[in-house]
Amino acid sequence: MIEDAEGTRTPVIDASVHIFFPSNKDLRGFLREPFKSRGFPDYEMDWYGAPGGEYAPNAEGPNREYPGSSVELVADELFSKRGVDVAILHPMGRGIMPDRHLGSALHAAHNEMMVSRWLEHDEFGEKFRGTIRVNPDDIAGAVREIEKWRSHPRVVQIGVPLQSREVYGKPQFWPLWRPRPTRTCRWRFTSNPAKASDFRPRRPGTPAPTSNTSASWR
Repeated sequence: MIEDAEGTRTPVIDASVHIFFPSNKDLRGFLREPFKSRGFPDYEMDWYGAPGGEYAPNAEGPNREYPGSSVELVADELFSKRGVDVAILHPMGRGIMPDRHLGSALHAAHNEMMVSRWLEHDEFGEKFRGTIRVNPDDIAGAVREIEKWRSHPRVVQIGVPLQSREVYGKPQFWPLWRPRPTRTCRWRFTSNPAKASDFRPRRPGTPAPTSNTSASWR
């Protein structure tokens, strides 16, 4: 909590905590066939790497698991060391897949992992809030995923990839923007570290013919 001169206390909220599966093997444990045996990109397939590195220092798990994959390690860093009161989680998916059904299965696996391991954690669950990931290439599947989790008390955001093959304002996406949540739930657009389908790298300022956003800021 932050307390001002008048004694008003304000909670500290970390609004962007990226979480991962510890390994691809662990992720496959949340998938059903035929997707469990399919190939998909690794988290490290990022064409626009962040200056200074992708992850916070000393964030790996004790057995070199992906940073942001250990509930206890993340909770200790945020709640004990940094004084954060509430952390909004964002599962880092695998971006847009050429096979939309595989993409939806991967998003669903990340949502299941976040809810079961983080939001419902016995010790730290009440301090976490979650972002469910949906696939804009599979509108029917995305709406089903929203309906599945919309009543969960700790789900507060719906996330879609920043990368899109079509402009998000097109009518085909309209059913996705009307999820009818049971309470206030905002949308979030974010770049994914793993991308099976992405716009090729280009010079800053060069528009992408079919994109609704510019990736030059990366």
